[in-house]
Amino acid sequence: MGKKEESNKIGRDVWDKWAQQWKTPEFKKKSEIQKKNRKGGDGQPSTHTCGSCSHRTHAADLAKELKRKPHPREVFKHTHFKAGKWVDEKSKLTHEAIEDLLKQNSQKVDGSAESQIVDEVGAYFDAVGGRNKKYRVYGIGSSQNIFYGLGKSYNNGVSETSQFHDDDCQMMQAKLHDMEDQMKVMQERQKYHLKAIQEQQQEQLKAIQEEHKERLTTLENRIADMVKSTRLFNLA
Repeated sequence: MGKKEESNKIGRDVWDKWAQQWKTPEFKKKSEIQKKNRKGGDGQPSTHTCGSCSHRTHAADLAKELKRKPHPREVFKHTHFKAGKWVDEKSKLTHEAIEDLLKQNSQKVDGSAESQIVDEVGAYFDAVGGRNKKYRVYGIGSSQNIFYGLGKSYNNGVSETSQFHDDDCQMMQAKLHDMEDQMKVMQERQKYHLKAIQEQQQEQLKAIQEEHKERLTTLENRIADMVKSTRLFNLA
């Protein structure tokens, strides 16, 4: 874990306490777990642009921006395309595969004048190869539950309308889950900060008690010396 820059807004004693806490095995273990999670859990560099926000939050924000429910491919592009380019070659190839499959599915059948209704959700699922061994759908992170539910499988025959009939509620739940995650992080930080402050106060109190004890001992010694001197004076 890299060395943190010292803040001039925090007292030196408190900062030193935090620095000691950061060196503990417990904190380092949590830090490594969080670092691995940010990298996608496989030790590889992060290949999305979500930052600290979850895919669910990005999906909810995208729904507000588009004024409609987003498709998986839109969430994928929103989180993997930045500054006019894809974050890596795999993202680019995945996008091309999705677009090709959508194009094939939208072609007219037997010279019909009517275009087919394209299942955006199913097309994305097929293009990325469905769920992996951990039952995750590539490229859309935590937002996969919005599109494919919590089960291990997905029925491509389900229409987009039925798939999203409760999507507004799921979007709100996604926001709530993300807020809960942020709350847990804040509570964890507050716990460390409060512990550091309490330890600092305890040390200060202990120092004051020690100082008072020394003063009391000094005063008692002086009184004893005065009593002894008074007795010697009376004997003389």
